[in-house]
Amino acid sequence: MNLSPQQAEFVLKLYPAAERCEARWHVPKTISLGQALHESWRQKTNGPSRLAVNANNFWGIKAFKSWKGETVVLDTFEFIGGKKELVKRVAWRKYPDPFAAFEDYGGLLHGQRYFHAFDYLPQDLATLTEEQEDQFLSEIAKSWATDPIYARQVDKVEDMVQADLAVIMAVLKVVRVTMAATRQALRGGP
Repeated sequence: MNLSPQQAEFVLKLYPAAERCEARWHVPKTISLGQALHESWRQKTNGPSRLAVNANNFWGIKAFKSWKGETVVLDTFEFIGGKKELVKRVAWRKYPDPFAAFEDYGGLLHGQRYFHAFDYLPQDLATLTEEQEDQFLSEIAKSWATDPIYARQVDKVEDMVQADLAVIMAVLKVVRVTMAATRQALRGGP
């Protein structure tokens, strides 16, 4: 596997919300999960960021004046004039759970700023090619982040998620079958 066990657990936790976001908003789940992992994972602690843990904000979505929901205030780094600089006391959107977060994320991507990125996606996401994924990510990255190599970084993580997702889902299936069999055995049934 490309992902650490902790990263795989994080992806698995978010998977149902990503799947719903894909069905409702046509955002490929591997892209939303890859971007969430890229934005939220901290190598230093081998775990999710404070923003992800405390606010269910997995993509670093800022709370501008138009945001009517709850917020959390944290420092961040931005690329300003080509240099990475600390920006203090930034307001971020806060969500009650991952489903609300993915719902807002999907809606945000369908807003005026990012909607044109969907021109690169096929109607049937099962036929999505690597080139289409790259174009979609590049379009989003133009306005999403200040890091000049953001799209490449997210694409790398998305590729890892995509490669490991089949394994993660197979493990989940085995766990579900084992749990069902254990419950059945505890009840004394066949």
